[in-house]
Amino acid sequence: MFLVITLFFLILFLLYKLKNLEKFELHKENTIYTLWMSKHPMSKERKSALESLRKTSECNVVLITLKDVKKYEIPGNPIHPAFEYLSDIHKADYFRCYMMHNHGGGYSDLKKTTGSWKKSFDKLRNNKDIWALGLNADHDWSFALPDNLSEEERKNIEKDVSKMIGVGYFIYKKNTPLTKEWIIELHRVLDVNYDLLKKHPAKYPRESSAGLKVPEWEREYKKIKVNENKTKYPIFWNRILAQINCPIQHKYLKHISTGLPHPDPGNYKALNSI
Repeated sequence: MFLVITLFFLILFLLYKLKNLEKFELHKENTIYTLWMSKHPMSKERKSALESLRKTSECNVVLITLKDVKKYEIPGNPIHPAFEYLSDIHKADYFRCYMMHNHGGGYSDLKKTTGSWKKSFDKLRNNKDIWALGLNADHDWSFALPDNLSEEERKNIEKDVSKMIGVGYFIYKKNTPLTKEWIIELHRVLDVNYDLLKKHPAKYPRESSAGLKVPEWEREYKKIKVNENKTKYPIFWNRILAQINCPIQHKYLKHISTGLPHPDPGNYKALNSI
């Protein structure tokens, strides 16, 4: 009887391991993650961009959707409980940080790329002093700083923007001092806003405390009729991504490298519509 019970639990353990091996396809070499945190289906333009990224990057591209999020959660490092109240855009902002700290690898917005990422992965892997590699922040259109910085601190960071990377296209080594500070500060900001997020969760994909960020072409396409300035949602547009990442990244500038292929800007409006 003891042998039967032992065998039963051994089989369960092996099945669990096999299931996790399937889940954690992310451990494949040269993996780029991309995120779709919306309940709305992806547009044909987004799907086309995803397929193009898979082909042109010459890497293992993994799309993570809302239903996949729990597969990547690490025991002992839970996803912040505020996640469920965030807007679709902020969910993607949060989860790229969570992935880079806990798993490492590449990340790309759902856009086409103009070249292979293989050499960039090799460069990061073969240089112990480089922790992150990406597209220059000036070309990623994603450089931002929090309001609480002094003028001196702001100028000190801004003078080095050409050496920094953006938050839309990058590769990180996991669990570095940079990613640790990134996720700690991200969780601190969410802790501060948690009660307000529960009271006023996002109702729209692009909602922020500054308004709803509904581009003209999206409003026309989806017939969205909203008051863009009427929201109690507490998180500002880039508050939990660039405003956190950029100052921390600057502290570790000697561990940052640029050089990723540029994204293809074609059909930008369609690709930025939910």
